[in-house]
Amino acid sequence: LLTTFIYGKASHSIRSALSEQLLRIGYPFFLQQSPGRLLNIISNESWRASDAIQIMLSAIVSASAAIILLAFLLLLSWQMTLLVTLGLALVQVVHAVLSANLKAPSRSVASRNSDLASQMLHLVHAGRLIRIFGQESREQVVFDQASDAVRRAAFVLLTRQGALPPLTEVLHAMLFLAVVIGAWFADVSFPLIVAFVILLYRLQPHMRALQMSWSQLQGLSGSLEEVDWMLDPADKPKPPQGDGPFHG
Repeated sequence: LLTTFIYGKASHSIRSALSEQLLRIGYPFFLQQSPGRLLNIISNESWRASDAIQIMLSAIVSASAAIILLAFLLLLSWQMTLLVTLGLALVQVVHAVLSANLKAPSRSVASRNSDLASQMLHLVHAGRLIRIFGQESREQVVFDQASDAVRRAAFVLLTRQGALPPLTEVLHAMLFLAVVIGAWFADVSFPLIVAFVILLYRLQPHMRALQMSWSQLQGLSGSLEEVDWMLDPADKPKPPQGDGPFHG
């Protein structure tokens, strides 16, 4: 319930901040930027930024559970816990390297979505002219190309994201077996091995959740960059000064 409340408030705050930025920014900005890009940011990318916040909240929960379970593992055997920690760190490094490849497809999806939003605006605002000059077929082809570009970009992103969970599962399974075999050859007592394995089994889902959260954030990096660009006042024209009414 608390997570849902925070997610809702964060979503509202992001949309409100974007709206305020658009209302207070200098008008030359609208002449320089594509309306489709601006529409895409406030209508689509803002939601993805909200999703990133929800992912972060879930990651905090998973991290808290992982820390508690690691503490119990440490109480059972610090040597085996050290081995597990090193193994998890290695898995995390591999996962981070692979997740870094998601940034480029994420930016591509954001860019293609902006182009598609521009085409949507064009169909709505230029509907009369399109019909007057009989350009329906041409506009349909252009729209289909923009839509298919979004599909292809999203396919690349989702394909790369989908390859991460099976790989992570294999790495965790290898770590699990390494711990069991290592403890057996080190003459660790059987009850201790059983207790350690049970806790390790409970730890793995939380570690996988953390890794998946990281890959999801990488997949949303393009959307986050777009929202950050919109909210950043550094490269935006300033609004006119003064508060006097216009009499003209």
